[in-house]
Amino acid sequence: MNLAALRDALIARKAEVAAEIRNYPGPIPGCDAQFNHLLETRRILAQELQRIETVTDENVSVADFVNQSPSARELPDILALP
Repeated sequence: MNLAALRDALIARKAEVAAEIRNYPGPIPGCDAQFNHLLETRRILAQELQRIETVTDENVSVADFVNQSPSARELPDILALP
């Protein structure tokens, strides 16, 4: 996978999470862990999309990009990366 493919995966996953949030059954209590997890996932995806747009070195590997992320522990699970 290269950074362009990672960017596409981030965009696709962000759309999936947005659909899950839109279709989440109401009412939504403030302590709903699953809904709060979706909101946190959406925040991470937006943050990572902003980060990937700032990469100017085409030689940066996906592994390096992920490892340098403030959300490095969560990102592989969010995107189902190995």
